[in-house]
Amino acid sequence: MSPHAFSEDQLVEQPAIGLFAALGWQTVSATEESFGPGGTLGRETRGEVVLVDYSCQEVAMTQEFDVVVEKDSEGFFVATVPALPGCHTQARSLDELMVRVKEAIELCLEVQGTHLPRLDFVGVQRITIGA
Repeated sequence: MSPHAFSEDQLVEQPAIGLFAALGWQTVSATEESFGPGGTLGRETRGEVVLVDYSCQEVAMTQEFDVVVEKDSEGFFVATVPALPGCHTQARSLDELMVRVKEAIELCLEVQGTHLPRLDFVGVQRITIGA
């Protein structure tokens, strides 16, 4: 057993494969790769990287958004995206809400553009006001 608790496979390769899968990309095992124009991946040598230029641009364009989820009086889950004014959606289940909020974010980005000021999530406070 190695003196280190984790291997390169666990720390680097598997998370990268997971990221590619989340982006909808296919991965190929190159354990028995052949090189040259007709080779497994089209590489001439082992030292060449396989990612295409636009792949790196797509990863760089990935954005994260904080979503506030509440439940209304009729039992609907309501999602609000604070970084995108007017970006709201609702659904009966949390699973459906997550699908819908991703669609809502994509639509809001189409309308508002992708260059938005960054907001850092600090927390949520509940304030009570006398009637």
